Amino acid sequence: MSSNEPHYDVKTHTKIILACCIIHNFLMGVDPDENILREVDHELSSSNGLDTGIAANNLTDEEDVARGQCLRDSIVVPMW
Repeated sequence: MSSNEPHYDVKTHTKIILACCIIHNFLMGVDPDENILREVDHELSSSNGLDTGIAANNLTDEEDVARGQCLRDSIVVPMW
């Protein structure tokens, strides 16, 4: 992350995401452009997998899985 990027707390992030969802739903109700939706669906279904492939490789790495399980367990124990 560069030093120019803003830093927001979780509450602000939540508000930004909610605002984006509201704007999206409003625009889809006012003027849904089916051509753009089809184009995006086509791009997503025919993507070359470069972006998703990197993420998928990271998720299947045994070390990452083990660290994730340890993190999950460290959160669960204090909760229960």
